[in-house]
Amino acid sequence: MARGSRAKRGFTITELVVVIGIIAILAAVLIPTFANIIQRSRESADTQNVEHMNTALYAYEVSNEKPSTMTDVVEVLADSGYLLENLSPTGDGYDIVWDQEHNRLALIDEDGETIYSDGDVSETASMLWTIVDEIPTGEEDKGYSYYLSTGYVGADAITVTAGVDVGENEGIAVTYATQEAKNVTVRTNGGALTVNAPASNVNHYGTASEVTITAVAQNSYHLYGRVENDITVTSGRVVLESGSSSNTVYVNGGGVQLEWSNNAKPEAVGVSSSVNLNEVSIPEDDEVEVTGSINETYRGLFAGGLGTESSPYLIATAEQFKNISTLYAAKTAEGVEYSGGSYYFLQTADIELPESNYYIPFFTGVYDGGDHQLSFAASVTSDSFFYFFGTIFDSTTFRNMNIMLRSDQPFSMVYSTDWVCDTSDILYENVTIDSNGATVLANTSNFGFFGCYLINNFTSARFVDCVNNAHLNNGGTSTGVFLGSGWIFYDNLDAKVEYVNCVNNGDISGAAQVGLLYGNGAYTGVYSGSDDSKIETDYSTDLISVENVRNNGVIMSLASSGGVAAVAPRSETLNSAYQDACGGSYISSSYFSGKNVYVAQDGVQYSTNIDGASDGITFKIAFNVNVLDNGDGTVSNTTKYFYDLTTGADVSETNVLTHRAYDLQKATDVFGEDIVNGLSFDENGTAKYVDDGVMYLIFRDKQIGRNPESVTPGETGIVVYLYAYNASGSCVGVLPVK
Repeated sequence: MARGSRAKRGFTITELVVVIGIIAILAAVLIPTFANIIQRSRESADTQNVEHMNTALYAYEVSNEKPSTMTDVVEVLADSGYLLENLSPTGDGYDIVWDQEHNRLALIDEDGETIYSDGDVSETASMLWTIVDEIPTGEEDKGYSYYLSTGYVGADAITVTAGVDVGENEGIAVTYATQEAKNVTVRTNGGALTVNAPASNVNHYGTASEVTITAVAQNSYHLYGRVENDITVTSGRVVLESGSSSNTVYVNGGGVQLEWSNNAKPEAVGVSSSVNLNEVSIPEDDEVEVTGSINETYRGLFAGGLGTESSPYLIATAEQFKNISTLYAAKTAEGVEYSGGSYYFLQTADIELPESNYYIPFFTGVYDGGDHQLSFAASVTSDSFFYFFGTIFDSTTFRNMNIMLRSDQPFSMVYSTDWVCDTSDILYENVTIDSNGATVLANTSNFGFFGCYLINNFTSARFVDCVNNAHLNNGGTSTGVFLGSGWIFYDNLDAKVEYVNCVNNGDISGAAQVGLLYGNGAYTGVYSGSDDSKIETDYSTDLISVENVRNNGVIMSLASSGGVAAVAPRSETLNSAYQDACGGSYISSSYFSGKNVYVAQDGVQYSTNIDGASDGITFKIAFNVNVLDNGDGTVSNTTKYFYDLTTGADVSETNVLTHRAYDLQKATDVFGEDIVNGLSFDENGTAKYVDDGVMYLIFRDKQIGRNPESVTPGETGIVVYLYAYNASGSCVGVLPVK
């Protein structure tokens, strides 16, 4: 190295230690200073934010009442350009609270000390509202009232000990429970509210599905919003403030005090049978029905209500719909005298019934669908037909109902019973049937969307503002849009049927008689009430009247001969009077028309050969049993049983035996136990047996020919038919064979 050059060197360890020490000292001094500067800066920004928002509240208060809820405050501020985020402070550990007592915003720290306010701040913690993403618990709960943010992540059911406002969060169930004396505000948004606070005063805003008050102070629960279902109160004072609304107030505890203003009356008041009505303070008001001795068990079966006209039982679920049967359980069969009441029901939500046994076997009263949908689940299907309501009796009304069906759900609204119907008056009003464009496939003797067998012993039947949008293909004998069977009038009953402002938009086809108003024309006319003989052979427009009824669909009979398609099958009077006015198409079109068809029988096997048969067409042999007791008190004269057969066989002529139907007892008496015990019964409980040129269809579980008395017990005749089906399963032709 040349002399005089200077070598480079770094910091020594001692020097580095000194530098680091200096930096540490500076950091210890400056970082808190910077943090304080930042916090003060944020505090200043939060203070200005609160000050500006309070100015908006001042301006609003000049010409309006003070906001009642935190939701009101949020809306007032939003109208002035302040979003919900403006109520979240930037300073660490700070809260921007709404002081409900003074209607002012304040900035407070984590210890509850006021950082900024332009006035006094309430000393009552529950008067201070803050925004949360979930309800605080333990030490984090400062006793404030809470507004749930739009980013709320808590439970759908919450319990609070101060006020709460669920904000925009729908359906949250709120329980307010405390032993402390507080004056709180609760705002719900569709969820239920439960109050168990014997020393509190509760002001309730917003909407609630129902309210249950186990206990509340005598300075009370005040309703300012809307309760969709019932308010149930066990103890305390309930005040329905001006502008509020509720369905029914139900009292199940003594000493309850009720009050309401003129424009906030409940629909009804019910008092439990366990409570002395004299122990309850209820305003004298002729416009509000007050009912004592309410059956708690019945009421517990439904979503609310008292079962009266002013306070119907509320039906919101499939189980509650099924529970309707409990009220009519005393009527166990046709002809059993019913001594119970006639109830009212209101459906409050769309309901899908999960099983076929959810239908109502016996019904009287009023069922209001509330314009909601009633349907069976997709898994519930039927080869024949089913129904929502079984036998109706006395006075019955169905209104505001939307029935939804699928292609494999040939369900009728009302089954009732062939030959027996104890209905005095029936009204269908604003009822719509729909199938979302699908064709409903049925195979039953009498099928109609609104009813199947409602035919006699009635005084009035009315269809008003009813619509059918569903398409129907019925392989059975009688098919109608409104009624599958027909109407029997008696000379000793002043009966009348009316169709008013109704529409059919569906294409309707059936095996024989197909009609708009009804399907079965065999009963047309008037019968004697003394000996059941026919007096008149046709209906008159005095018996059945039609006003502003429109058919926009095709009414089609699939019978190869003798089929009827009309507004009113076999009634010249009604067809002449109404068919042109109703409009639509009425035609007969059978697959078998113009074809040579042969059916042959070999023992219990059947074969068919059809000249000009089309691809994709399948066939079944059908045994139409003349008189069959169905085992539930009902008797049908046109029950069909379908079986497969061989097609394309070498059959050149029709050769089918005579057919009879026996029940098990009759078959045993005629053929002996050995033969009957050796028979093979199918899933229908039937077996086929040939003896001496006759084919017998033997029923294992059903009685035959028990009614009418003119038929030999245990035996009845059978008519054999051939049915044709297209690729989609729709019946396209019916041919009598023998």
